[in-house]
Amino acid sequence: KQWYQRRVRENVQYNTTPKSITKEEDGTFTFHGHKEGEGDIELRGFEKVLFAVGRHPLTSKLGLEKAGINVDGRGNILVDEYQNTTAERVYAVGDVCGKALLTPVAIAAGRHLSHRLFNEEKGRKLNYENIPTVVFSHPPINNF
Repeated sequence: KQWYQRRVRENVQYNTTPKSITKEEDGTFTFHGHKEGEGDIELRGFEKVLFAVGRHPLTSKLGLEKAGINVDGRGNILVDEYQNTTAERVYAVGDVCGKALLTPVAIAAGRHLSHRLFNEEKGRKLNYENIPTVVFSHPPINNF
């Protein structure tokens, strides 16, 4: 098991754009891609392939600029530590803010916001440090 986990860690490819994956006659997979700073790469002999795909908010057609709400270059709504946007009394929580894209984090941020707005708990805010994450895969792997 330790060898398997070490091999998995050794073959994680960050900042890589996949071009194709081919199944070889022996049943293994070959990954063809482009790695930033290295160029085209080809990795052979895999039994499993795990994709991790990023997300981006679909805010470009909402007319946020008309409401005075600023976004960053990726379309994430800019907020302060209390979920205030750049428009007065307009708030944003969750994935659209581009920080810790996890459902429980969005729920927690929304709860803190509601407590500030409706329970007069003015200093209440979500602490974004040390938020655990997980990738569910089969077979299960870890990344430590």
